[in-house]
Amino acid sequence: MLRFAQKGNMCGTLRDCDYDHKQWLDRAEETALARAETGDAVAMMELFSVSWMQGNEKAAFNWILKAAEAGDAVAQHWLAIGLLSEREMGFYWTEASRRKDVLKWLKASAEQGFPKAIENLAVEYYKDGRFEDCHEWVDRMGQTDYFDALYNYGLVLMDGPEGMYRYPETRSVDGLATLLALHRQTGSSAVQRSIDRRLPDLDPEIVNEARARSENLLVDTPILHYLPKFGI
Repeated sequence: MLRFAQKGNMCGTLRDCDYDHKQWLDRAEETALARAETGDAVAMMELFSVSWMQGNEKAAFNWILKAAEAGDAVAQHWLAIGLLSEREMGFYWTEASRRKDVLKWLKASAEQGFPKAIENLAVEYYKDGRFEDCHEWVDRMGQTDYFDALYNYGLVLMDGPEGMYRYPETRSVDGLATLLALHRQTGSSAVQRSIDRRLPDLDPEIVNEARARSENLLVDTPILHYLPKFGI
């Protein structure tokens, strides 16, 4: 219903794109509202999408806040991102209080294992100079199935203290093995370029050990991108 409600979203898929978008938005709202009133956090997130499409930012904020408070990890992450700057959600008297809530909701989502929150929490801790906390979540990035997190995890280990997040040690074998395994699973040209840039500076023994180790990493793991639902 929400897909149909997005203008132009179905053109090219359906022969006739002339249909009532508002009707589908109203149907989505009615369907989700009944479930949200029973405490369904997923339905609350659907109402967040409905409200956002309606241009009602206050209602959208209220619904995503309710979903986050109900424990939905995706809602907690999106609320934190919205509070950061992407959507400028909510009103705060001070940036310090906004910042506190950003970290609160990111951590709540990350602790439930939502991979995008894990990576973003590491980034935000780095920005705040909380390097020990940052590195704890960098290590968690390597345990996810999220493409961006795994990609950056491999780079962080290879670059060590001189690279992203000032990771305390260089772990070239582990980092290269992660990148090699990620490329094997995805065929990503970006990952291949990163590997090619670093290979000339590595000892052959390190490269050989990394290649061997990579064979046991990410085996049968579906690498995901965690794209937002409904394109919102």
